Amino acid sequence: MKLLLFLISMIFVLNLFAQDRSSEITCEPFYENNKIVGFTCSELHEDSLLSKMGLTANDVIVEYDGKPIHSYKDMQKFYEQLHVKGKMNIKYKRDQQVLQATNTNK
Repeated sequence: MKLLLFLISMIFVLNLFAQDRSSEITCEPFYENNKIVGFTCSELHEDSLLSKMGLTANDVIVEYDGKPIHSYKDMQKFYEQLHVKGKMNIKYKRDQQVLQATNTNK
């Protein structure tokens, strides 16, 4: 099971690198009570959209546009939409606080 999760996470990371090499990020699922409740990005390139939105390494992205992130598929949809949509609201946790950020990708 751990090997399967590792392989899935590696595929996810490789997909993110393939989609936008100029804003390299490395994301991993964040668990509470053995359930994915968001994703944490341990590395953010300073020119990435997430960095420009004010996120820093190890923030936990939990929601975008009112949609919770509970799976790899949710995170991939989030990342794809981040680069396509004109405006996106996200919620993330930093030091036990829930914060919000807005992307105006125009």
